[in-house]
Amino acid sequence: PTLWGTEERLRELFGDSISSLTVTRRAFTFRYLSAEHWIEFWREYYGPTLRAFAALDEAGKESLAHNMSELAARFNRSGSEKMMVPGEYLEVVAIKK
Repeated sequence: PTLWGTEERLRELFGDSISSLTVTRRAFTFRYLSAEHWIEFWREYYGPTLRAFAALDEAGKESLAHNMSELAARFNRSGSEKMMVPGEYLEVVAIKK
């Protein structure tokens, strides 16, 4: 899924199986009560993050949580403990032939 971020790659993946492809870049602001709340939510409900934590020992889990917290702090735009981090995603509509 991380490679799906470009129209070129999507066209490569779908090939001749689609009749049309519409790609729109969208903005989204992640909003959480705190960086810790964000980490807890993703750790419990987002598959790749859940699996990453599950594969680590306690020291690794602490390190990953610390790195995620630093990432949130770097991009936080709330001006407080609450977390508001801008992000982008690609909205894709593909029509099968």
